[in-house]
Amino acid sequence: MTIGVIGTLNTEVILGPVARLPDWGRQTCVAELERRHMGSAPSVALPLAKLGLDTVVVGAVGDDDAGRLVLDSLRQHGLSTDGVAIVPRTPTGICVSVFNPDGERLYLSSLGAIAALDLETVAGTMWPTLQGCDLVLLTGLFLLPGLGIDGATECFARLKEHGVTTALDTGWDTAGWPPGTVQAVRGLLGKTDLFLPNLAEARALGAGDTPEEVARSLCAMGPREVAVTLGRDGGVVATGGELVRDGGFARDVRDTTAAGEAFNAGYLCGHCRGLAPAESLRLANATASLFLASGTYPTLAQAHALARSPGR
Repeated sequence: MTIGVIGTLNTEVILGPVARLPDWGRQTCVAELERRHMGSAPSVALPLAKLGLDTVVVGAVGDDDAGRLVLDSLRQHGLSTDGVAIVPRTPTGICVSVFNPDGERLYLSSLGAIAALDLETVAGTMWPTLQGCDLVLLTGLFLLPGLGIDGATECFARLKEHGVTTALDTGWDTAGWPPGTVQAVRGLLGKTDLFLPNLAEARALGAGDTPEEVARSLCAMGPREVAVTLGRDGGVVATGGELVRDGGFARDVRDTTAAGEAFNAGYLCGHCRGLAPAESLRLANATASLFLASGTYPTLAQAHALARSPGR
């Protein structure tokens, strides 16, 4: 099976640990600095490829040195760049991630070429790539303003007409989830087969007190499966007739950057390999846990081995 991943492509600068952010006009120093040429799309595509699935990336970079580094990084990891648009006279996006001693992080982003990815581009020049996929994930919706919720809804409707399974990870709404946005995303869920939010995003869109209740309410909006990642507490998955919670695996965590994307990759891998939702959830927790423990993506054999072991 082939999975297409639509999302951001950018340079990432990761700094930390920072126990307390400095006041305005003040400065602090950090012990760790890492640069990556990634984004939300390769952060899912790379673990998917390591898990043994054919994966293509769809996104946009600038015609600059940073964009070329992103493209080189994709190729070095064996990912196709056929679905990547190069935007002239526009810088490649950049994201600065700052993490604290507990591994939690905040982001500062300049979108650059990311904002140029719109429905015309996705449904035009990139359509042959997407139409050839068995499943397409859209990740980081709120960092794709050129596409937007309406464009995503139209794109998913076209994909479903061609028999392509649709999956969605909205990410956090930087505008704070105003009512109009909530209503529009709920409409998008009607065109979504698999929804993969974290708990905060799920609560913004769904209803209920517990994660299980929230997941069930989201499933009633259209998706066949809703898998909610609960961070250190594992995850919960709801389908039309099933509700399962898995506590995951205890791990020391320094930096949670891209852990949610690793979870998504594990879940999508399980789905594409015909696993039951509960088994896919277990594989998702195992994939994220192994990534957090080592900073590298696991193979399918490694993820399956942990998934079969006792959890919490």
